[in-house]
Amino acid sequence: MSQRELRGLAASGGVAIGHALVWRDAASTAAEGDPLAALDAVAAELAQGADRFRAAGLQDEAEILETNRLMAEDPALRLEVERLDAQLGPAEALRTATTRHAQLLAMLPDPLLAARATDIRQLGVRAVRALTGSAMPAPTEGSILIARDLGPADVADLHLDEGRVLGIALAEGAATSHAAIMARALGVPMAVGVGEDVLSIADGETVIVEGDDGAVVADPRAGQLLDAESKLRRRRRLREARAAGRGLPAVTRDGRAVSLLCNASTAAEVHAGLEAGAEGVGLLRTELAFLDARAWPTGDDHVAALA
Repeated sequence: MSQRELRGLAASGGVAIGHALVWRDAASTAAEGDPLAALDAVAAELAQGADRFRAAGLQDEAEILETNRLMAEDPALRLEVERLDAQLGPAEALRTATTRHAQLLAMLPDPLLAARATDIRQLGVRAVRALTGSAMPAPTEGSILIARDLGPADVADLHLDEGRVLGIALAEGAATSHAAIMARALGVPMAVGVGEDVLSIADGETVIVEGDDGAVVADPRAGQLLDAESKLRRRRRLREARAAGRGLPAVTRDGRAVSLLCNASTAAEVHAGLEAGAEGVGLLRTELAFLDARAWPTGDDHVAALA
């Protein structure tokens, strides 16, 4: 197809060049099964994802998935799904109930709370996938994922840290969404609100995602590719330069030495802090052991975590 430049909103900074992987979620309403069991399956997936992020030291991102798990277990939502199932069938019951709850959130005056409406909608999409047995396409090396919208659990499922998905472009979405927060935490460029035209990009087509200004370029010209590659090299050099300086002593311009310490709540965060050049832990957040535990932690549990 011919070269196209699309504009959206910046959601996660950086530049990505890769081949398009377009996800067009199935819209079938003919599925059979128990919609509450589908919500249970989604809740279990979200709990597993939260555990994985927590083990990697990404506590805030783990909490996002935990919040979505609680949404899947919301008694009011489940009651409405159960009621609608008899009238509409399981797939449409899930879509209708989650859409109604999303609309209520979207009406809130607080923009951050209103942005959580996307999480509810995507929860419904995910539950329908669980009901129908469908799944997101498996990304290959160097993919740019293109979709209408994504929930935070979808982003977590991509295992962005493994490098298969280099960038994300969404037709809808918001820069304040949980999916965008997850992408930023994992350092993956993302543009959102790009519009319907982004879904017409063909699978395998070369795509550039400019996460700093929300631009998406399909089938880029040679000059555009060279410019994007130059930006990638500059960012890589900057990261390397910063990494090279992390072992230097922390001394002010007038010669006063200071201690560089990290805040930590998990062993993974301690390791990350030391790797970044910290001399030790400044604030150790022991209260998170109570928030994460499924049962009241014992003294031995605390000793094991601290050790």
